[in-house]
Amino acid sequence: MSVICQDIVEKLNELAPAKLAESWDNVGFLIGDKDAEVNKVLVALDATYAVVQEAIAKQVDMVITHHPMIMQGMKHINKSTIAGEKVMGLIEHHISLYAAHTNLDGAKEGLSTYLGHQLALKNSDTLSPITEECGTGLIGYLEPMTLGELCQYIKDKLQLTSVRLVGNPQRVVERVAVSPGSSMDFASLAHAAGAEVFITGDVKYHAAQAYREMGMALIDAGHYGTEHIVVHLLRDLIMKWFGELEVIIADEDTDPFLML
Repeated sequence: MSVICQDIVEKLNELAPAKLAESWDNVGFLIGDKDAEVNKVLVALDATYAVVQEAIAKQVDMVITHHPMIMQGMKHINKSTIAGEKVMGLIEHHISLYAAHTNLDGAKEGLSTYLGHQLALKNSDTLSPITEECGTGLIGYLEPMTLGELCQYIKDKLQLTSVRLVGNPQRVVERVAVSPGSSMDFASLAHAAGAEVFITGDVKYHAAQAYREMGMALIDAGHYGTEHIVVHLLRDLIMKWFGELEVIIADEDTDPFLML
């Protein structure tokens, strides 16, 4: 029995309902024909130009990303801009596009939960609840270790080459909060809940200074670093739902930052 785009959209909407998304976000089915047959899916963190070109070259039928390619209204769609070229490229090659962003961050079995599992966080609670069962970020416990050891632990678990630490590397911690991507808005919740360290991405200088003075350590594992695992989450779920589909992870989906 063939799979159509609508079948995949319905399962993704069930996993991460749009009502869980932030008001500024643009999630869901963004480009394509819901009645189109799907045989091959590509998953990525971002629908960059390189990822779109990869999708075209590999003749996929659908691209599923975490970050929406279209965030705001587009007044012009033509090949004079990168954004327009990406949209037209997908349409011309009959490739559908779906994004699950902040709604997936806060879903019951979404990215926050998956990140917590990757780090083996124990006895965890939701950091920023959205509903009784859903919310973004987690706070729980790890085996006691120094912040220096925790940094290495995170690098090993998330396959990263580096992280940034705000705090004393020799300090022993066990009460840990974590939230994927750019989640410093939740740092105050982590502090209020007794977190000794908050793991996230995109930590800014003045926030780092403030929380250092307040006594809560920060580990900036990067926006890409804390979210790139979403491709494994999406691939595994889609393959579980639709075993007949070919699901591939984009090779061109890479961190824009190089650590030199």
